Amino acid sequence: MGRTSNRATGLANQAMGNVKQGIGKLVGSDGLQSQGATQKLKGDAQRAAAHARPAAKLRRALVEGANMGRTILRGQSVNDGWPNLEE
Repeated sequence: MGRTSNRATGLANQAMGNVKQGIGKLVGSDGLQSQGATQKLKGDAQRAAAHARPAAKLRRALVEGANMGRTILRGQSVNDGWPNLEE
Protein backbone atom coordinates (compact mmCIF):
# COMPACT_ATOMS: atom_id res chain seq x y z
CA MET A 1 0.00 0.00 0.00
CA GLY A 2 1.17 3.49 -0.74
CA ARG A 3 1.41 6.31 1.71
CA THR A 4 -1.83 7.95 0.61
CA SER A 5 -3.84 4.73 0.77
CA ASN A 6 -2.39 3.95 4.23
CA ARG A 7 -3.40 7.40 5.41
CA ALA A 8 -6.89 7.05 3.93
CA THR A 9 -7.40 3.53 5.27
CA GLY A 10 -6.11 4.60 8.66
CA LEU A 11 -8.45 7.57 8.74
CA ALA A 12 -11.40 5.35 7.77
CA ASN A 13 -10.51 2.82 10.49
CA GLN A 14 -10.22 5.60 13.06
CA ALA A 15 -13.63 6.99 12.08
CA MET A 16 -15.34 3.59 12.05
CA GLY A 17 -13.73 2.73 15.37
CA ASN A 18 -15.09 5.91 16.91
CA VAL A 19 -18.55 5.19 15.51
CA LYS A 20 -18.52 1.62 16.85
CA GLN A 21 -17.37 2.84 20.27
CA GLY A 22 -20.12 5.46 20.35
CA ILE A 23 -22.83 2.99 19.33
CA GLY A 24 -21.49 0.46 21.84
CA LYS A 25 -21.74 3.04 24.62
CA LEU A 26 -25.22 4.05 23.49
CA VAL A 27 -26.63 0.51 23.48
CA GLY A 28 -24.49 -0.75 26.36
CA SER A 29 -22.50 -3.29 24.35
CA ASP A 30 -19.04 -3.86 25.74
CA GLY A 31 -18.17 -6.06 22.75
CA LEU A 32 -18.96 -3.32 20.25
CA GLN A 33 -17.02 -0.77 22.32
CA SER A 34 -14.04 -3.10 22.36
CA GLN A 35 -14.26 -3.70 18.58
CA GLY A 36 -14.39 0.04 18.06
CA ALA A 37 -11.36 0.66 20.25
CA THR A 38 -9.42 -2.05 18.41
CA GLN A 39 -10.33 -0.65 15.00
CA LYS A 40 -9.41 2.87 16.09
CA LEU A 41 -5.99 1.66 17.28
CA LYS A 42 -5.50 -0.10 13.95
CA GLY A 43 -6.24 3.19 12.18
CA ASP A 44 -3.83 5.04 14.46
CA ALA A 45 -1.08 2.56 13.59
CA GLN A 46 -1.78 2.81 9.84
CA ARG A 47 -1.61 6.58 9.90
CA ALA A 48 1.56 6.56 11.99
CA ALA A 49 3.18 4.16 9.50
CA ALA A 50 2.19 6.41 6.60
CA HIS A 51 3.86 9.37 8.31
CA ALA A 52 6.97 7.42 9.35
CA ARG A 53 8.04 6.44 5.83
CA PRO A 54 8.65 10.00 4.56
CA ALA A 55 10.41 10.90 7.81
CA ALA A 56 12.76 7.94 7.37
CA LYS A 57 13.46 8.93 3.76
CA LEU A 58 14.20 12.51 4.83
CA ARG A 59 16.54 11.31 7.59
CA ARG A 60 18.39 9.08 5.13
CA ALA A 61 18.75 11.97 2.67
CA LEU A 62 20.05 14.26 5.41
CA VAL A 63 22.61 11.68 6.51
CA GLU A 64 23.75 11.14 2.92
CA GLY A 65 24.01 14.91 2.43
CA ALA A 66 26.06 15.29 5.61
CA ASN A 67 28.37 12.50 4.48
CA MET A 68 28.79 14.23 1.12
CA GLY A 69 29.58 17.50 2.90
CA ARG A 70 32.28 15.85 5.00
CA THR A 71 33.76 14.35 1.84
CA ILE A 72 33.92 17.79 0.20
CA LEU A 73 35.49 19.36 3.29
CA ARG A 74 38.23 16.70 3.27
CA GLY A 75 39.06 17.71 -0.29
CA GLN A 76 37.93 14.49 -1.87
CA SER A 77 35.89 14.37 -5.02
CA VAL A 78 32.22 13.65 -4.53
CA ASN A 79 32.03 12.19 -8.00
CA ASP A 80 34.46 9.32 -7.36
CA GLY A 81 33.27 6.52 -9.55
CA TRP A 82 31.06 8.78 -11.63
CA PRO A 83 31.93 10.05 -15.08
CA ASN A 84 33.57 13.46 -15.10
CA LEU A 85 31.06 15.78 -16.72
CA GLU A 86 33.56 18.65 -17.12
CA GLU A 87 35.67 16.92 -19.78
